[in-house]
Amino acid sequence: MAMYESCSKKEKDAKEAEIEEIQSCYPGRCEVIFDSDPPCTLVLVQPVEESSTIIELQFGLEYPDEVPVVSVTSKSLSKSDTKSLQVLLDEKTSQLAGHLMAMKLLGTSEEFLKTCVSSQGTIKNERGNRSNKKKGKGERQHDTHTVEMLSDDQIQISKGKKGKRSRRKARYSSDSDGDVSDLYAENGLSPFGVADNSSVSNNTLCPGDSVQIEMRPTHFIAVRITHADIRESLTRIQKVLVEKEPLLSKGTFTPEMLHVTLCAVGLDTETEVSQCISALDGMRSDLTHALPRTPLTVHGMAQFYNRAIYAKVTHGDDFLHFHSTLRTKLREHNVDIRDEHEGYSPHVTIVKVKRPERRLFGSRNIRPSIYSDFLDVVHGHQAIDALYLCAMDGQRREDGFYTTLHELHL
Repeated sequence: MAMYESCSKKEKDAKEAEIEEIQSCYPGRCEVIFDSDPPCTLVLVQPVEESSTIIELQFGLEYPDEVPVVSVTSKSLSKSDTKSLQVLLDEKTSQLAGHLMAMKLLGTSEEFLKTCVSSQGTIKNERGNRSNKKKGKGERQHDTHTVEMLSDDQIQISKGKKGKRSRRKARYSSDSDGDVSDLYAENGLSPFGVADNSSVSNNTLCPGDSVQIEMRPTHFIAVRITHADIRESLTRIQKVLVEKEPLLSKGTFTPEMLHVTLCAVGLDTETEVSQCISALDGMRSDLTHALPRTPLTVHGMAQFYNRAIYAKVTHGDDFLHFHSTLRTKLREHNVDIRDEHEGYSPHVTIVKVKRPERRLFGSRNIRPSIYSDFLDVVHGHQAIDALYLCAMDGQRREDGFYTTLHELHL
């Protein structure tokens, strides 16, 4: 099953070629993410290096007959400019309905942003000239043009006397949560520009590099949160969060959905599904032997880039050994692991911000103050007694948990 499994081969090839073209045109400034709830392809692009503006394109399975959802997030544009760009792109999507449009939308964004950057630079130059006129004769005049966006999430570009340019590339992460590099939404996939639990590479390309689109994960293996104390604590906190920020209401996870993702895999055929199930059954004794002696401690609260709120998970080295054993045995059985990454930070997502609500958030992030009372709360301890092989199809089984193809009780 490829990226757009419901399409004809011709349509699928055209869509994948479009993604490939985006990655080629915006090397190092593009991330492709495959989401599961609902199934879609998410493309995040920074069209202009000098502007810390991200264009988010969400393509459903019926694209281009179904127009993409487009969102603009920026810390360098004014609110009015951000709104203007959003309106411009919304109008463009309507005009191009039924046609592949990603490159045209990004081209429109690039033109708009370059105009804004040029305007900002002119304003700063005028201010600098006025300031220089006020300087005394003995003060040194610098032949330097600088466009600076004073934020950790922005790019600084400076041009000195010799014309040399220095660039500090943006690093997109949450404001204060340094341990979220493994988080993307509910299944731990990759956010834009953060080296982490990726379903795709960070796409930092050099001239001459070939562009490779990796297959999206189709299933994930997880530990289910079953302890009553954890469920009750997180459910109670969800209610508080929604009271403080009503936009979060549509993205709350039910107690039955709570889990810790261990691994995302690609099972594109029934044969591969059977192969993975056999692999799990075959490693039962190894996993039982490697079971952590101490349970996982679920505690605190954090967020990731306006996308999700999650509880942290503290564990011992024995859990990392267990996690490593699982992945090693899967590889030995030729199961396609599609979340290769450096480092692993388990978490329990409790709220995922759906894209319509994210657009209403606009450029503002989820306020950390809404969960600040829960930073030191210990929600409970979860023992590992089973693994669940679940489908990323947006469906739920009767008890509310994800569609489960296999349960491995340890």
